[in-house]
Amino acid sequence: MTFGIVRRAAFGDKCEDQDEFISVAKEMVRMVRVKGFGVNDLFPSQKWLHVITGERRRFEEIHRKCDALLQKFIDERVSSSKSDPPDGEEEGDQINLLDDLLNLRDHHSGSEEGRMTMNNAKSIILEVFIAGTETSVTLLQYTILELLRNSEVMKRAQEEVRQVFKKQGYVSEEDISELKYMKAVLKETMRLHPPLPLLVPRESSERCEINGYTIPPKTQMLVNAWAIGRDPSCWERAEEFWPERFVECDIDYKGVNFGLIPFGAGRRICPGIFLAMANVELPLANLLFHFDWQLPPSGHTTLDEDLSVIPISYHHAPSF
Repeated sequence: MTFGIVRRAAFGDKCEDQDEFISVAKEMVRMVRVKGFGVNDLFPSQKWLHVITGERRRFEEIHRKCDALLQKFIDERVSSSKSDPPDGEEEGDQINLLDDLLNLRDHHSGSEEGRMTMNNAKSIILEVFIAGTETSVTLLQYTILELLRNSEVMKRAQEEVRQVFKKQGYVSEEDISELKYMKAVLKETMRLHPPLPLLVPRESSERCEINGYTIPPKTQMLVNAWAIGRDPSCWERAEEFWPERFVECDIDYKGVNFGLIPFGAGRRICPGIFLAMANVELPLANLLFHFDWQLPPSGHTTLDEDLSVIPISYHHAPSF
């Protein structure tokens, strides 16, 4: 579902080979999550480890496939735009990311150096897919698991959603902002279970010292968002799922409060943060509005704090 939402935002209603691209994008996301930090990163001077493990070859192969598909989409869009009415403003046209990027390239009036290139466009689209899909799926899974473990929290979240959308009978995106408690539930889930426990690797630009350790330039570093979110010096009742902590406070996940950085912070904060959250809030609100959840008699909710969530059995039943 999340891949479908991002696909429509990126390419519009229909794009040839879109299913193949989604498959390739999913594989790239999987490789980034599972292979993003390999044994060769522990010994960066030993370049031969890239060859022995086969990681570089696999990354290069999937990158070539993805690049070729993106180039095909761009070529098709450029070709079709030549036969469209002026500005392509047919009735029913939908704005999508690819068209916007191509318009930026075609209508750039500054220096050639600042002009949008094809590689820029492909990189942005791929970044949106990676940042706005897998993180959404992971966050939604962890949220459901925590709600199953905490029935009172789930009851309060359901009551809020059903009260807000009671009159119209369905969940609308326009009124999602009224779901204060549901948003607190999502923040608490991200605190305990950030979609990427170790944030995207960064590289030091200069020599620095951290807690007595000297970090040379061009050293790959990882930020442990999982540990920060459970640090008792930052959080009261740090190991407890307690969404109420966010109800009456201004702490947010947008990179300003360093105790909660599931999407990173600073200039390199995840560019797909708002798309990722929109991909979670609407599905979660719909699930809370339409269904009552409960575990089967023999069910349990053991969570695996790995890079992914382990599946468990549960029952969902219509609430009406």
